[in-house]
Amino acid sequence: MMQRFWSWLAVEVGKRAGVVALVGLIITLVLGFGITKLDFATGQDSYLNKDEQTYKDSVAYQDLFGGQAMLGVITMDDGHTIDEIFDAEGIVQFQSMHDELSAMKAAAGEPVYVSIITPLIALEYTDDLIQGGEVGGNPATALAGQLLLRAVGTEEEGSEARTLREQDLATSLTRIGEVPEADRSMENADWVKFLIFGNDGLPRMSLRTFSATTHTG
Repeated sequence: MMQRFWSWLAVEVGKRAGVVALVGLIITLVLGFGITKLDFATGQDSYLNKDEQTYKDSVAYQDLFGGQAMLGVITMDDGHTIDEIFDAEGIVQFQSMHDELSAMKAAAGEPVYVSIITPLIALEYTDDLIQGGEVGGNPATALAGQLLLRAVGTEEEGSEARTLREQDLATSLTRIGEVPEADRSMENADWVKFLIFGNDGLPRMSLRTFSATTHTG
């Protein structure tokens, strides 16, 4: 039955080859025109209906704080560590990238990017927290030191939690003391390692938004 149907269809199509070709051309043109009307979107708003409150809240949030972040990823082979990208050459490249992106303007003259944060900026922020914004600053009076001391004070005297905090703070001060005050700058590889890695040898929690260690394979 099916074989006879396809045989009949082939004969009929062969008799009307011109008409079939014309119909095929019309369908192709219609589909081609339709493709030009497609609007592709990959933002977070693509998952929301525009009449939902969640969508409206998302738009309002982005208007206030920015949104649709564009991220870049730097990877390295096994055996290498994060601090290696902050050598003299790496610092220059990060600064150059930041300046180039900051200078980009849209057709209306407005900046293309609302805010640009490079791994270098994140690391410099950590340095400011520890040294108070100056090379050789006093870590005990800087914001990071004050927050750590306050955290110790919130724990009950003699408790295990307080002991652990005190030990961690002492370890941090020892590590800082191993780097001379005049050398506590981004140009010093030892100081960069201190800024990146906590006392557990892993990237500091505050930097894990920008840097992390993973293993593949």
